[in-house]
Amino acid sequence: MSEIKSGWKAKVKSTKDGRPSRIDIFDEKGIRYYFYRFHYNQRADSVLSMETIRSSYFRSDSSLVGRHLLYMENGEWLREIHYKDAQDRLIQTVRFDTYLERDETVRIIFDATGREIESRILPISYPDINAYRFEWKPDTIIIVGDVEIEEDTIKYISPVLGVGWYGFPLLYESSLNPSVPHPIFGVFFAPRGNMTIRNMDLSFGVELISYKIALNDTNTFIEGIGTLAAMQYNLDMKYDWLPENVEVAFRFGGGMLSAGYGLSLSASVGYHLLPSRLYMGIYGQSLAAFNE
Repeated sequence: MSEIKSGWKAKVKSTKDGRPSRIDIFDEKGIRYYFYRFHYNQRADSVLSMETIRSSYFRSDSSLVGRHLLYMENGEWLREIHYKDAQDRLIQTVRFDTYLERDETVRIIFDATGREIESRILPISYPDINAYRFEWKPDTIIIVGDVEIEEDTIKYISPVLGVGWYGFPLLYESSLNPSVPHPIFGVFFAPRGNMTIRNMDLSFGVELISYKIALNDTNTFIEGIGTLAAMQYNLDMKYDWLPENVEVAFRFGGGMLSAGYGLSLSASVGYHLLPSRLYMGIYGQSLAAFNE
């Protein structure tokens, strides 16, 4: 997964405190091979402060390869590392028990079932206040090989999920007239994976829908453009017979129509035309309108 050759580039997007939030790896021709996403979560009570650092690894088609979670006490002492596979299942746990009075750390490794498989005593390693801080500025580019820093990073934009579709209604509510079909089309924009809920990476963005549907027993139409807040979840499907470029996604949204409110539920199956960012597929959507 982490193959790096001379001349390859790493685009690094950092948080405000200097830690990385995303790293994209490109070859010398500018083709992205894989990327990393980092999330930081702080929890504290009256006794203990624990920070969780989650690092996720993705192929160029955004399919998950695996991830690991670091648990840092007071943001300094590494206590546990959880390793997970592409299905987000725990495959190994490494625990670090530190004993200051003996100047030693006991590293214990557990398998997926929680069974201890290794225990080793290590010399204690005290926290480095700069261990999780980086000196480069946000969005800098590292040239792998000679580690040359390029400052021309203003043009770097985080990958955005953009989807457009066009089609005709297949099923109608009884008050609508299916004999006069009109095309429906729409677009959806969102930063890919900009939200995380229960360890699921979600894409939260805006969906626009243009519609025109005839009513029964009248010569009138309901038509307009709907603006919905929508959230997309990409299924992580791993089968030997399924190409890795295939992407299956579900999306749910709600918002304003031209004269009312609407809810949208949709699903899509598509194929990434690598190494480009083009994506083609089949899309289905169910739209419920209220007070329209």
